[in-house]
Amino acid sequence: MRNFSKEEENILNQLISSNTLKLEGMILFDVFLENYFFGDEHYSNIYVNSGTQEVFLSIKSDNIVERRKETVRVIVLVNLLMNLMDLGIISFIGKQNEIEKCSGQQYNNALVKIDQPISSFLLEKLGNFILPSEELKELVNNNFKNSEEIRHRQTMILAIVAIAVSLLIGLLGIFI
Repeated sequence: MRNFSKEEENILNQLISSNTLKLEGMILFDVFLENYFFGDEHYSNIYVNSGTQEVFLSIKSDNIVERRKETVRVIVLVNLLMNLMDLGIISFIGKQNEIEKCSGQQYNNALVKIDQPISSFLLEKLGNFILPSEELKELVNNNFKNSEEIRHRQTMILAIVAIAVSLLIGLLGIFI
């Protein structure tokens, strides 16, 4: 398993801790995006036009730095999901057929067109359910440490305790 950035860890924590995922075992990709990344309470929204095969990011701020920050945030999210899907750690199942999809209020002052391959991924996967594997759930629940790292840490703790006990017994043997 690869190492994740802090932003990727936050995304995965939000996915795994989602109430919908806990209750139903999977979450609609659109709902996940709207609850945690887009929608009325966030600084950006997404607009997908299946007819023209275009995806736009609608950003509330006119500030170029904010636009770039929101665009990078979306790209990191989609790249992470694409990578996890390629590794077989998450699956996308089901499909809703809609011509146009949008999330929350659209802001006309700052539209950013999302190019390939991110736009094609969004066009293909919006309307699907995200089904994370147990391996991903376990990784997130173990604070992004895999089983080998956990076992190594436990072995190191046992070794330190064994050395401390040996030293204590040796010192007690000298003075008693």
